[in-house]
Amino acid sequence: MDFLSREFTRTEKILIVFLSVLLIALIYYRFLYRPVKQEIEQCNAQRDAMRVELSQVQNRLTQLKRMREELDRLGRIGYTSRMPSYNSSEAEISFLNDVLADANQFSISFSNVTRNNDQIRRNFSLRFTTYSYRDAEQILTGLTTGENRCLLGDMRLSSSNDGDASVSVTATFFETLVGGTPDKGLPTQSDR
Repeated sequence: MDFLSREFTRTEKILIVFLSVLLIALIYYRFLYRPVKQEIEQCNAQRDAMRVELSQVQNRLTQLKRMREELDRLGRIGYTSRMPSYNSSEAEISFLNDVLADANQFSISFSNVTRNNDQIRRNFSLRFTTYSYRDAEQILTGLTTGENRCLLGDMRLSSSNDGDASVSVTATFFETLVGGTPDKGLPTQSDR
């Protein structure tokens, strides 16, 4: 206890002040500077991630605006299609009959119906012959610009010496379960 009651020398006082300042600096670094710096780094990383996400959202928004403009343009020129509710196969067959009215002959072969969530795909193969390429083009345009949503797939086009055009194409009608009445023919869910 004598040690605490005695008078410190100038060197000891300087050493105590130096060690006190060093201790305060270490405490400041350990409990204030380092945690704040780590928090700033985390915030910067979050900011960068948010900037990337914002960029992606802006790109998506730009795409949606372009798609909306394209849909508006198509609507103005009379090209509108809809996705009918499930099971509109009769309307689709009637539509095909109307579109193929100018064909010399045709055959349609439907394959299994597939389902992805609420979207139904009715795949079919179509073969037809016409008197000219122009007639074949009009039929194909009628399929893609008709009221029912139809997507053309693989297509083969050939002609004979007399100018007849022969077309073989795979296509898909799209339907939705929204507003439709599921029945026993409804396919099970697939990832396709």
